[in-house]
Amino acid sequence: MKYKLQDIADFANVSVSTVWRVINNKDVVKANTRTLVLDAIEALDYKVDTIFTRPQIMNNYNVAISLRESDYKKIFELKYGIEKMTEPISFKQEIESAGGKALFLEMDDIEAPELHKVIDRQKINGVIIFGAEDSDKELLIELEKMRVPFIVTNGISDFVKQRSLSFVEYDDSNGISDIVKHFKKNGRTNLAMINGPDKMWVCQERKNAFYHSIHELQIADQPLFYFSGEFDFKTGQDGVLRLKELGLVEKIDGIICGSDIIAIGVIKELIRMGIDIPRKTAVFGYDDTPICEYFNPSISSVKRDLKHYSSYIIERLYDLIQTNNRLQIQIYIKTSLVFRRST
Repeated sequence: MKYKLQDIADFANVSVSTVWRVINNKDVVKANTRTLVLDAIEALDYKVDTIFTRPQIMNNYNVAISLRESDYKKIFELKYGIEKMTEPISFKQEIESAGGKALFLEMDDIEAPELHKVIDRQKINGVIIFGAEDSDKELLIELEKMRVPFIVTNGISDFVKQRSLSFVEYDDSNGISDIVKHFKKNGRTNLAMINGPDKMWVCQERKNAFYHSIHELQIADQPLFYFSGEFDFKTGQDGVLRLKELGLVEKIDGIICGSDIIAIGVIKELIRMGIDIPRKTAVFGYDDTPICEYFNPSISSVKRDLKHYSSYIIERLYDLIQTNNRLQIQIYIKTSLVFRRST
């Protein structure tokens, strides 16, 4: 039999929030209480990754998936014929498979003062904030005031951490750092990054990780080149064209891209210029979408485990709903590098 947090709490005769603190190694739990919880975990053969296993656990819950307008549109149409916004679709599938109802909200259309009306009208029990940026701070503050259970994902910031808001996020900092380490190990130190829009927190995280890694690994005080645009082919092409304008295209030997789609634009433009990939310039994408394996050359990328990520977010949102938003959930999910012919 598989168990959830409440089962452990009942067995140990403690609160769900106490169980969560023990599992997440929080120091505020008394030693004897911690022992009770650990004994319960051992007795029930509890596994962290199998909390959320009862088939209709989200029954009668309405969960809003809050997106930017540009992301919202991508859910319902193929982008460039090969890519969709797979994360929100996966959230929806996880919620519905657990008996809940998922609805999409466009953050651009909701003003913070009107948020309570939307929540009440739609009878929303929890919210997933996907792809936030600085303009969404008021929205998050309002959700916090209303004590609506919510989780921020696909981009967090110091604002989220300082206010102790709940998040489940890929460890993009380590993902970028691992690429830089790989490049340095293979003698590539003239590095560039071509990223998505800097206003998005997820892009800010990756940019900051790139700058930090370049400095920490003593490659340089500042990166040789950084360029931002959108998550599209054109940004990749424009970034390479800008490298050429600056006289850097022949010097750069490694490029980190903010998405696989950007990487395709980069590779196509480099090939058009006669640059040998990967002998002259290696290219790394991000997200490890299916196109990476089938593009020529196949694209090395940072893998994000979508299935585990989606189910884990729904599990944690369920815990927040069940505990009336009393938990503080701040979790990073590991990424890994997938090497292919582009590097």
